[in-house]
Amino acid sequence: MESRLAELEGITPTLATKSDVEAVRADLHKVSSEMKGWFIATAVLVLVGLFTIANIMVGTVRSHSERGVSSPPPPIVIQVPAAPAMRP
Repeated sequence: MESRLAELEGITPTLATKSDVEAVRADLHKVSSEMKGWFIATAVLVLVGLFTIANIMVGTVRSHSERGVSSPPPPIVIQVPAAPAMRP
């Protein structure tokens, strides 16, 4: 019995107290709040970026369709006259 009691007395200083648990709980709450803020800010910035890219793409397609740029211009063909036949 004495050895078990001595063992428990040796472990007791390393156990968490109520104030230790409350401090850890407060730290976890603080970290959770900070992470939530970063997550929301990141999500908003990603959405703004996607809408900006979509707006640029739609604007580019509209400007090309308004200018009538639907196909490339026809190729330039140069005709060279045939060389005269050689006489023997």
